[in-house]
Amino acid sequence: MIAPSGIARHWRTTLPWLPLLLYVAALNPYFLPGTYDNVIYHVGGVSMAESGAFLYQGKYNIAWAPGLPALLALPYSIGPQSPLTAKLVVLMCVAAGLFLVRRFLLREGREHPALICAVLALAPCGFMMGTRIMSEWPYIAMSFLFLLCLDRLRNERRTVSFALVVGCVLGAAALTRFVGVLLGMAVVAQAVTSLRSGDRRHWCRAIIPEAIVAAVGAGAFLLWQIRDAWHVSNGTAAAENYYHGRWYVNIFLHPSFRTVPGKISDLLFHIEKVLQAVHISGSASVWLPLLIGLVAIVGMAARLASAKQTPGDWYALAVVALFAFQNKNQQVRYLLPVAPFLISYLFSGVALGAKAISIRDSRLFRFAFSTFCAVWISALALLDVYLVTFGNGQSHAGLCVVASPNAETFYLGEWRDLYNACRYIREASPEGTVAVLGGNTRYVLAFSGRPAVSFPPHQPVSYVVAEGGEEVPHETQEALGLAEVSKFGGVRVYSRNANAAHLQR
Repeated sequence: MIAPSGIARHWRTTLPWLPLLLYVAALNPYFLPGTYDNVIYHVGGVSMAESGAFLYQGKYNIAWAPGLPALLALPYSIGPQSPLTAKLVVLMCVAAGLFLVRRFLLREGREHPALICAVLALAPCGFMMGTRIMSEWPYIAMSFLFLLCLDRLRNERRTVSFALVVGCVLGAAALTRFVGVLLGMAVVAQAVTSLRSGDRRHWCRAIIPEAIVAAVGAGAFLLWQIRDAWHVSNGTAAAENYYHGRWYVNIFLHPSFRTVPGKISDLLFHIEKVLQAVHISGSASVWLPLLIGLVAIVGMAARLASAKQTPGDWYALAVVALFAFQNKNQQVRYLLPVAPFLISYLFSGVALGAKAISIRDSRLFRFAFSTFCAVWISALALLDVYLVTFGNGQSHAGLCVVASPNAETFYLGEWRDLYNACRYIREASPEGTVAVLGGNTRYVLAFSGRPAVSFPPHQPVSYVVAEGGEEVPHETQEALGLAEVSKFGGVRVYSRNANAAHLQR
């Protein structure tokens, strides 16, 4: 028999790793629909394995960070270049991320590290990003490795050589996701702390390690940006970018702070879908997410105002602040890298509220808190089990290969139509460019294995795929020498060589 304290200790050690069983069950060889980053990173990994460059359809890719493609290039250069290989790499990053997050939380003495790791892994946003080819988990692993190294630099190894290593980790994090530059806020916060606690007569010497970290990390990021700008000016890279002219000032013009609490609630509780499922609407559907998010924000403010605040807290604040300014593109997954901090802040906010009404140390509060956390973890796990078994019911079936043994059973609705249309093209012709009338050029490339361009094409094409019930006008068909050769649900396929295409059917 294990003593009660031993049971608790054993459970705290085991809990963070249990969600990995669901991640393993969700492994499949399909591109998840609706997040075309899957295709970008996969194609980028293939190009880096074969040519050493991050390319997309023959041009340098400047809109996505190169870290994940570089990581994928390692197994791609010696093994199958498949989505399953990439997902195995991401799964290893999930395991590394959970390990590093737990080490960081323990090192900083934060409460409930096992529970925080479990919520991070089971939250549907974290689960979805860890079961497809996305950079969130590789970045989580790299960013928390950096925060651990930075803390060690502050307390144990204030040497130039170790500062260079930490700077390289910072640069690698920033090139895994460009938001990694905000880790610089942690460096600044640590430098300020070093200045306050050091000899004021030698203030410059006191912050030399942090200065080296900042210089190396920023240098790696800026060199990559300069390289990208050079390729754009030479026409070897597409000038595609989320932010015009590679300037980011315009995103700070129209902040939307009021939406942040609700997004935090959705990240941690998947609350929008849950409220819809239990048919809660009206004012409750507005105030409940707002309240949960505000509790977390209060916990953050209290932490930053206390003597316990650390450089990582300032990094988390920077990410949340940047998120508030992205009012036109506030995807919940952008908050995932700082989810461990937000969960910790939520617990702190709840504890502050309990202390204010003098029940913080009561047995009733401890029982209520434990019960709530057990229900929370169980509900998140059930949501993930549903995704593994049944899928989302709209674009894909169950993630598990037992539930979806082939692509035809995995994709649903218009995605199945698109997949079947692209399979038709793949089987009908060994080569040729495909023009896409619709927004899924990248998925057409992935499904058909053919170069894909937007419609109308500015180059000769062999096929045209029209999505969403669209039709190519007859005059355009005549001008391009096209004829409709097949239809899959709402997706039409046109070919420039209709007779040959019909023979292949």
